[in-house]
Amino acid sequence: MGWGRASRVNDRRRAASAALGCSDPRPAGAHHRLSVMRMLLGLLAVALIVSACRAGPGPDHYATVLDGLGVPSAWELVHTTVFSLTGPDHAVDPSRSQDDIGCFEPPCPRLIRYYIVDGPGSDILASARGLLSDAGFTIGHESAPACDPPPAYNSCGIDATRGSDFVDITIYRPGVSTAGIGSSDPSRVVVTVEARLNE
Repeated sequence: MGWGRASRVNDRRRAASAALGCSDPRPAGAHHRLSVMRMLLGLLAVALIVSACRAGPGPDHYATVLDGLGVPSAWELVHTTVFSLTGPDHAVDPSRSQDDIGCFEPPCPRLIRYYIVDGPGSDILASARGLLSDAGFTIGHESAPACDPPPAYNSCGIDATRGSDFVDITIYRPGVSTAGIGSSDPSRVVVTVEARLNE
């Protein structure tokens, strides 16, 4: 579309908007410039996060972080997933949809452990809160009401930070699987414990 035609189209759009009483105070082309600026800012943010990922620790560090949490011995470890920027561990988290992680989320190194745990979500959340606090983490977001029975959502959880480390503990309701891991016993639930960079 040539500039002259584009100008005429914009003129007609402004005239139609004005006739409807909803004229846009921004000049022609402002919407496009705003969209381009948002895209550029988004790409810049992703570039900064990727740089932080590359400069930060690898998955071995996050294994050490999780080892230091003092997870109860009753929590049955059934699977561990490791994500690294390159190499054989480079992968996309299968437990999260693309809509969930976003198109531009970088695959920062992280480590996720999957447990099968007995008991109601509210009790498991209390245990998770205690082990994070005991390890020196500062509690961030906590979805406590969602863990109260009967569960209203597919999952609830808690996250915490300690320096550059971020830990997220997610408790799934009975019968809900994640990444192909679940329990047919209604008294046992899947709990994921993830460690990654505090972005």
